[in-house]
Amino acid sequence: MRLSKIAGVIIGVLLLAGEGRAQSTVWDDNLAVLLRMFGEISDIVRLQLPSSGRRWLVMPEVADLASADYLLRARMARSFLAQGDTVFTTSPVAQEHWRITPRLLRCELTYQQVRSGGFWRRSKWRRQALVEVEVEQLELPSGRLAREGTFHRVYADTLSAQGIRELENPRMAFTMGRWPRPSGWAQVVEPVLLTAAAAGAIYALYALRTQ
Repeated sequence: MRLSKIAGVIIGVLLLAGEGRAQSTVWDDNLAVLLRMFGEISDIVRLQLPSSGRRWLVMPEVADLASADYLLRARMARSFLAQGDTVFTTSPVAQEHWRITPRLLRCELTYQQVRSGGFWRRSKWRRQALVEVEVEQLELPSGRLAREGTFHRVYADTLSAQGIRELENPRMAFTMGRWPRPSGWAQVVEPVLLTAAAAGAIYALYALRTQ
């Protein structure tokens, strides 16, 4: 067997192995990552409230069901309900309760390349999620401000560029990650290279037809 054929077989095996590793890796989609971060913040908020018996809580609704704010409040309500608390959307009459008002200050997803792709390897990208939530806890009907604080959560992992779009949901804008902008030099060079390649292809085709 010629050396070129042996090299071709080796490269083919490496490519198949790389494909197998990529297919065997399953990443959480962006929505699942954000919901997990919302859940972590919700658990912290829940533990800050007095734990004397069953609590009555009020969390105002958000109209946009496809927004990150709505999912944050739904995840927080779920955390309280799991502990036996009662959650309302409006204040009960003459009943001591807590009014929990979360405000989503930041919810960002970004991608950053950490390894460029090559002949037999895939490019690697760093996915980073940042969530910042401000929560106001008000004791009613006294109106006493029990606590007001800001909570941060950061998540990061590394994944292949192929399939990143499958982790996003176009119907939920907050799950769409932000890609880095190409440098000014790349913006100038790339069109020049494309133009040169097209010109070279046209010239080669013309040269073949005139022979």
